[in-house]
Amino acid sequence: MLTRSPIHPLLCCCRSNAIKCPSVAYTLAGFKKVQQQLAKPGQLELFLDKAKASRLRTCFAGQYGLESDDEETRTVVQEAIEFPEKFVLKPQREGGGNNIWGKEISEKLTSSSIEERSAFILMRRIMVVSESE
Repeated sequence: MLTRSPIHPLLCCCRSNAIKCPSVAYTLAGFKKVQQQLAKPGQLELFLDKAKASRLRTCFAGQYGLESDDEETRTVVQEAIEFPEKFVLKPQREGGGNNIWGKEISEKLTSSSIEERSAFILMRRIMVVSESE
């Protein structure tokens, strides 16, 4: 017999014919703009202690919003145009199938207005180091 416990609403939902979907928090965590904000100094510390936040941050790749025309943005955009192999340009769409790679990054960044490029996050590629045995 079920009693009224904290898990009771979850059990009712799981046993029902209702359409199930991820929580809002889980969904938001997948958005590139949210990931970009969490990568900023001091943001993880709102949710974790300093030691855990520092350890987690070592796993982050650089992520840059492209919605402004400040010095930092101009610098990283210029670097991506010159060395596109170091970056991936990611639209807000999920799934990864719409990412822009290689020389297409240079073409996209040089042909887009600030407004057009604001729909993207520029991310440093994670370069895997191969080890020979």
